[in-house]
Amino acid sequence: MSSEEKITVLLVDDDPFVRKTIAEYLTRESFDVLEAQDGQDAQQKIIAHGNSISIILLDMILPDCDGLNLIPKVKNIKDIPIIIISSRGDDVDRIIGIEAGADDYVVKPVTPRELKARINAVLKRFSSITASDPLNVSEDATITFDKWEVTPSQYQVFNKKGESANLTTSEFLILYNLVLSPNKVLSREHLFEITRQVNSDTFDRAVDVQITRIRKKLGDSAKAPKYIKTVRGVGYIFCCPTNAQ
Repeated sequence: MSSEEKITVLLVDDDPFVRKTIAEYLTRESFDVLEAQDGQDAQQKIIAHGNSISIILLDMILPDCDGLNLIPKVKNIKDIPIIIISSRGDDVDRIIGIEAGADDYVVKPVTPRELKARINAVLKRFSSITASDPLNVSEDATITFDKWEVTPSQYQVFNKKGESANLTTSEFLILYNLVLSPNKVLSREHLFEITRQVNSDTFDRAVDVQITRIRKKLGDSAKAPKYIKTVRGVGYIFCCPTNAQ
């Protein structure tokens, strides 16, 4: 995103004072700010303004829904980076936020200045992934396995009906690296470094929760794995034949 391009923030919070404080600061800092007071309002704003919204600031507790439950609904409409703003500061809550698909997690109270820095950091990571080719593959270098087709040009996996598995960017990077190295164990440390390409504030256990999410979206199982097998104490291995083998 160029420095001249206007950044539009969707601020989702049911507290009018919080919205006013953050919106006034970001507006003074040359951001455009849209406000939503609950989950339904947020989804309507995304449908109406999705092409212009750069990032979403999402409160965890909303009047009509849990903010965590709103994240996949948002991602299904458009892959917009999301920063959770929460009063819950435990590592477990932060990991759950990442597991749900958030790109960053900020604990209240947060100063508007820190929030601005977080926004810029997330957008920088997000744009570096979507605007470049960190996977170093050609756009037509698809890989198929079972009923799935890995499509690097879209950072996504599709079934034979053309339906997306709706992987997040970090989930795709993990799966893609596993698929590129079938029958080879990739350590959790290696996969951890891959996730840091899109979320530098991640956690060690985030690799495990993202693997869990990938399995769920692909219809795989940890107990009887068709695609991703756990190697205890080491990492993960992709165990399904591909057209690249």
